[in-house]
Amino acid sequence: MTIKKLIALIFITTAFLGCSSNENSIETEEEINNKIEFEGNFYSLESSWIYDQNKNPNNTENYVSFYLFNKNLTEVDNGVEFSDFSMIFFNFRAPELKETTYENLIDFNIRVNGNLTNGPLADGNANYTSGIELLSHNDPNSDIYISNSKLTISELTNNTITLNFLITRKDGKTISGNYSGEFKSLN
Repeated sequence: MTIKKLIALIFITTAFLGCSSNENSIETEEEINNKIEFEGNFYSLESSWIYDQNKNPNNTENYVSFYLFNKNLTEVDNGVEFSDFSMIFFNFRAPELKETTYENLIDFNIRVNGNLTNGPLADGNANYTSGIELLSHNDPNSDIYISNSKLTISELTNNTITLNFLITRKDGKTISGNYSGEFKSLN
């Protein structure tokens, strides 16, 4: 084999290996953050509100509420009208919000790909229409009512949170997801 052929072979081999796929660059399900997953479909999450009733001096209930959205907080707070709006609401009893696992959510709703109209959510006047209701607390006999739930907070600071959730509906289907980022306190 001549030097020219050897150099050409080394060049072609290097080029071929450089073009091969890199398995480490393939995004797996575990690497996708800030999402809801249901039946192989992913719905993004971008922002969060948290209301900790325990910080209210007139507290009698000991509960914490989470809201997760697929829009940024400026848009949600200013009442921008949306199509393709997704929202999660969780409510659970706890004497304090901390890094732990919570089970048995007492109030919950997950809706995706709907429309939001009539002002900011915090005003209580906003309307959510259309879309798909993945989970609802309205009818305990419904297939989309919760049968088991787990919400794990793995990191919590004054304005950031990292959480994962896994919910099984009465029909046996699961909804999972995670969020890691800033939150706005509604207290």
